[in-house]
Amino acid sequence: MNNFNAVISLKSAGIGRLLVRLLWVLLGFGVTSTLLSLLQVIAKPLYQLLASLDALLSIVTLLFSLISIIVFMIWLYRLHADLRVIFKEYPITPGGAIARFLIPISR
Repeated sequence: MNNFNAVISLKSAGIGRLLVRLLWVLLGFGVTSTLLSLLQVIAKPLYQLLASLDALLSIVTLLFSLISIIVFMIWLYRLHADLRVIFKEYPITPGGAIARFLIPISR
């Protein structure tokens, strides 16, 4: 059956909060990049002053994206470990969850 006492000590909760923060930061980078792209189309001379900022923003966004992917994989693993603790007969192992995510056609 269910082990509801284990809900108190979820290993995926902390990393989940970190993942949400990272995704909010990435959303901010995306909005900023969109505004800079609009500026490039509307006011090219002004954009030329900010072109280096746009390039730096792209590099930082790439780094944050890679970190977010790694944190997501850790969260996914811990989430399925928590589900196996809560629901004793949960059929998906943490490693199996990662494999199902990386290979979408696997069962």
